Amino acid sequence: LATLELLVRDRVVEQVRTLGAVIADELAPRLRALPGVLDVRGRGLLWAVELRGVDGLPPALDALTSLSVIQRLLALGFFTQGCAGAPRAVRIQPPLTIDQLELAAFATALEDAVGKSTGLRALARTAGTALWAATLDRSKHR
Repeated sequence: LATLELLVRDRVVEQVRTLGAVIADELAPRLRALPGVLDVRGRGLLWAVELRGVDGLPPALDALTSLSVIQRLLALGFFTQGCAGAPRAVRIQPPLTIDQLELAAFATALEDAVGKSTGLRALARTAGTALWAATLDRSKHR
């Protein structure tokens, strides 16, 4: 009951509607214009950015693109996740308490991360790092 009172008192639902509209009207079109983005979908403060696969790489490696974006955002202090069942997608689910300034900073970081993470070179770097880490991990257990 206290949680519901807080949601009403702080007008959280109105805030979600307002910021969701900002994402839909401003951020989503900018992301869709990036060459590495296949689709942007969502509502309120729950969105997904689906990235294009890379020609010449097997579909099993499609998740490397989204992992690269997630890694870049984490390095900048933004926590995002992949989407179960959609290996090329990055889930955007900011806290309900986010404000417009924080959302704008995240939007800039997301555009930059997507732009830098969709090239074949970025994928190769990510794959190489993952393989190297797996090799080191295996050598510790021998």
